[in-house]
Amino acid sequence: MLTDAEWAEVRTLLRTDVPDVKLRAAANGDDPEEAFNRLNADALQRYFEMTGFQETSVRALRHH
Repeated sequence: MLTDAEWAEVRTLLRTDVPDVKLRAAANGDDPEEAFNRLNADALQRYFEMTGFQETSVRALRHH
């Protein structure tokens, strides 16, 4: 679990343009979930640096 200050830092790294990601993924034949996770790699990396846990899903990260 992140503190409020840690979450504020991670939240600034999260991209919120989900519809755009899904459209680009579909156009390229990519999996939308994987494309969204790649787009948010900086947030996932920062979460790992803070917690030592390698989260692989941005959707799961948003629930922490």
